[in-house]
Amino acid sequence: MAGHFDLALTVVMLIAGLIFDDTTFVKVSNTVGSLAFAAIIAAGLLMRPNLLKRTLGYKIHMSDPGWVTLHWVWIGISVMRAGANEVMWRGFSDEVWAVYNGLSDFGWIGVMVVATSVIAHMFWNGPEDESVAG
Repeated sequence: MAGHFDLALTVVMLIAGLIFDDTTFVKVSNTVGSLAFAAIIAAGLLMRPNLLKRTLGYKIHMSDPGWVTLHWVWIGISVMRAGANEVMWRGFSDEVWAVYNGLSDFGWIGVMVVATSVIAHMFWNGPEDESVAG
């Protein structure tokens, strides 16, 4: 579903950029998408069970404080990603921003994976040997 949202946002911003002959719409689509993702994760804190536990809890077994921490870390990473995009498109050439835009998702996904792994390790509440759980 997130992929569909990303695609729809990109298409809308691309069309707006073409209509208004302004590349700014394309450049801010990453910022808007990252902030929307952060807002969705923040709203997920209000759900019971919370959003990340509901979607990842089948594989990651953490205590409730761990899930809350993971929400806040993902929100922080998403806001940092939005800020980084703003710095890149406002402070650098279109060519540099395009390279950043093409490569940065791999880095940001890596940051989220590492952060999730560290938090899961800190707040683990499952069997010691995951192969037993199965």
